[in-house]
Amino acid sequence: MGVVNKSLTHEHKSLIQSTSFAWLTLLGDKVKLSQTLLRELCSRWMERRQSFPIRSEVVPFSLLNVCFGLGLIGIGEKIDMHKIVDETHTMTLFETNNVIVKMIFYEIIKFDNDGCVEDLCSLYILLGLSKFLLPNRMGIVHSGLFSILDDLR
Repeated sequence: MGVVNKSLTHEHKSLIQSTSFAWLTLLGDKVKLSQTLLRELCSRWMERRQSFPIRSEVVPFSLLNVCFGLGLIGIGEKIDMHKIVDETHTMTLFETNNVIVKMIFYEIIKFDNDGCVEDLCSLYILLGLSKFLLPNRMGIVHSGLFSILDDLR
């Protein structure tokens, strides 16, 4: 994200910062999530109590806590990540319907500054969603995200 953030124009940043994804523009080159920390947190998670045991305390941690921490709204309709969508505007920015995270990155880097600002911002948010918030091992972008991006337009 740091490389992409350096390539954004002032106009791009302004548009992104007017969304719930403004925090993405603050990420630098060396942002990584420790797999050791993530594994430790997952092993300690108490689903029944929606909490983490830390020493002798039980610390509740809700989905709303995560949303607030990321600057996102924590209420609303559930997102069907595997929803089969007809061609959406954001999907037309790619030559295939099987989009992976690397493809988003390359589309942003080669984006022409004379192009549509909203298109670049949609790609940017798609990258943030696919890389940080809703990643998967294969780097595949969930099809349901494309309709969400079109709704933001």
